[in-house]
Amino acid sequence: MSLQNLFRKEAVEHRGQRLLGEVLLHVPAGARWVTLLVVLAFALLIGFLALGTYARKETVGGWLRPERGVIRVEAQSDGVVDSLHAAEGDLVARGAAIAALRLDGQLDRGQTLSSRLLGDLGRERAQMEQQQEALRARFVAREARLKDQVQSFEAEIAQFRRQLETLDRRAELAQRQVSDQADLARQGYLSRRDADRLEDAALAVVATRESVRQDMLERDTALRNTRLELAGIGHERDAALAELGEKLASLDQRSTEATRRGQVMLVAPIAARVANVRVETGAAVKAGTLVADLLPADSALRAELFAPSRAIGFVKPGDEVRLRYDAFPYQKFGVGRGRVISVSRAAVDARELPMGISAQGPVYRVMVSLDQGLPGLEGTATALRAGMTLQADLVLEERRVVEYLFSPVLGLARNH
Repeated sequence: MSLQNLFRKEAVEHRGQRLLGEVLLHVPAGARWVTLLVVLAFALLIGFLALGTYARKETVGGWLRPERGVIRVEAQSDGVVDSLHAAEGDLVARGAAIAALRLDGQLDRGQTLSSRLLGDLGRERAQMEQQQEALRARFVAREARLKDQVQSFEAEIAQFRRQLETLDRRAELAQRQVSDQADLARQGYLSRRDADRLEDAALAVVATRESVRQDMLERDTALRNTRLELAGIGHERDAALAELGEKLASLDQRSTEATRRGQVMLVAPIAARVANVRVETGAAVKAGTLVADLLPADSALRAELFAPSRAIGFVKPGDEVRLRYDAFPYQKFGVGRGRVISVSRAAVDARELPMGISAQGPVYRVMVSLDQGLPGLEGTATALRAGMTLQADLVLEERRVVEYLFSPVLGLARNH
């Protein structure tokens, strides 16, 4: 059988019209580069899938607070702000006055009950102070009088001693005369009457001497009593002044109580800087009203974050945190960084959350230290302030992209 009878006529004719030589396909030069780029992109994709990592993040809210916390100065009872003794930004020492609260009400003519009571106590104190001065003056005069009496008694006793010396000599002389005259009377040279007269004169001298001695003893007794009184006048004066002092102290205590009932001074518990004064002079406050916020002096700032329960299981100390401050847009100033210090073990009560931060469910407190400030902000130490709100990205876990893509398959493989 011939070739023409084996194939169709059209096929035989087409074979007879074939061109001489090899057929060459023209490939444009740009197609090579496209092919190279496709291959390169595919290689990069394979490398990214094999080596690239995926970080699962959780964005949470928080705020800046001092390391030692914010000290809240609150009113202990209802009252009216009488005066403010510190302003925002002031550095106050421990025990320094922050504000004074007036607690009592107004009486007639704008006078308060405590001021009226303090006025009465002040007048009573003035009277007692006058009594105290009068008492001192009386004791001074009495002491001077007793000293004069002592000097007078001493002078009289000295005079009596001189009189006694004279009377002793006169009595001795009179006794000697009586003895002499007695011999003359026995011999008959002197009458009995004259002898009796001489003896009576001698007895009179003795009587005068005894009278002077008695007066001197009385003066000596008076001198001893006066000296004893003078010696005890100091104790008597001190006792009287102490009694008045106790009364004055009682008045001072009553004045202090009246002042305490009428006015309360709120003071700083530690050395701190006044961050915010929340009341004004004349404002009425209730017990528990926040009067001022204090920041402990030389206390570093910490970021306090509130993470939901779905993220808290992967957060641990040392994890890196990216911080975006609401006051400084991160598009312009960049992102701050920090590290987790601690994570609370119990959920935070919603009432404990700062103002401006809300939560839909249970949240846990995460404390973060600030590693650095904002790259686009100069003077970070003064720019970042306690109370600023922020958003933070917590890096929960990092996995390779290929592991993330094939995690369902890997999960099924582990289960089987």
